[in-house]
Amino acid sequence: MKAGNGGPIGLDGSFDTVLQVGLHAMTGTPGAVMAHGLWRLNDVKLGEIGMTALIAGLQGVPCVFVSGDRAAVDEAKALIPGVVTAAVKRALFDDARGIEPGPLVTLSPRKACELIREKAVEAVGKVDEISPFVIDPPYVLEWPFPKKEWANEMMGVHPEAERVDEHTLRFRNESFWDLPII
Repeated sequence: MKAGNGGPIGLDGSFDTVLQVGLHAMTGTPGAVMAHGLWRLNDVKLGEIGMTALIAGLQGVPCVFVSGDRAAVDEAKALIPGVVTAAVKRALFDDARGIEPGPLVTLSPRKACELIREKAVEAVGKVDEISPFVIDPPYVLEWPFPKKEWANEMMGVHPEAERVDEHTLRFRNESFWDLPII
């Protein structure tokens, strides 16, 4: 299974759990390494961690594990009660740099793999203790685009969108699966 537009391809309710390895915090997160992705769904800010956990959760599948930098695992803990995490690096800066590089400290590849393996085993043992992450309908999705041209292109494909500002579009739907991100 791999990620792509619309999230993890092939993920459905037949899975027992989801483990997310090597994730990044959402855009605007201070001290985050390679932060990107941001949606606001029913006033809940979601990045790639939250969106993947939600796609799984709406199918009854809990996300029990997330690894990434310190900011990413903190984001996961704030969204998913009980999630097991492994922080394998941390930024040496406090500002929100997005995908701009900055100084950081990482575990060695060997130590990172050992930590991820240890925590993933722990997480799988908690599948029955961690609830699927869900957000209830109706859905109001706000999607800020880095470039106004991208927002304009999306308006051309989805004329039902409401313009919030020159970079942000709003979509409304009773079904999560009918929102344009899937």
